[in-house]
Amino acid sequence: MEKLLIVFMLLAQAASDALLVQRGKDAILSSLTDQLPIIAVEWTTTNLTYPQYVLFFSDGHSDKTHQYPSFEGRVDLMDKKMKNGNLSIIIKNVSSSDSGIYECRVSSGGSRRKRANINSEPIATITLQVTDSIIGNPTDEGKKHQDLNHEMNTYSTHTHFGLVAILIVFFGVLVITVKRKTNQNSKLSTGENAVDRQLV
Repeated sequence: MEKLLIVFMLLAQAASDALLVQRGKDAILSSLTDQLPIIAVEWTTTNLTYPQYVLFFSDGHSDKTHQYPSFEGRVDLMDKKMKNGNLSIIIKNVSSSDSGIYECRVSSGGSRRKRANINSEPIATITLQVTDSIIGNPTDEGKKHQDLNHEMNTYSTHTHFGLVAILIVFFGVLVITVKRKTNQNSKLSTGENAVDRQLV
């Protein structure tokens, strides 16, 4: 049972995706949703205080009312039409102050909420780490950065689906284990009662 709890804690830790980007490059933070139609999308970071945000997009345009000044002109949706639920953003020319945990929230379906600061659980959580350089051959640095960014974003879009599948399997195994133990205990007590009756 203790081993199962450790596995669960490791899985919960893996729910947050990590992205490593070199200072001065562009970072792509990936997020996909099947919650359609999309009314509004909000990207925040834990470094900011309410009601500030990284990006708020609704009615086909960005709302800059409470956008944190350092993100102005540097952040945009990858696809402003949000086709197929693509809510990914690009942060241009990242600096070390951009490092942090980013969360994407969405307002969709029958919701009429079009104002900033969506009060719901994030559909994506990404840890952005900005570094001075990516280790490797300086001549290949740009290509390695692009490849790493692409790989991390591909990982990011699939991690949540994989995590859900793993958690379902984990809880399935847990339920089966508990059920078997309960059945074994009840068979034991039934057997002991039968032996007691025979002795009487």
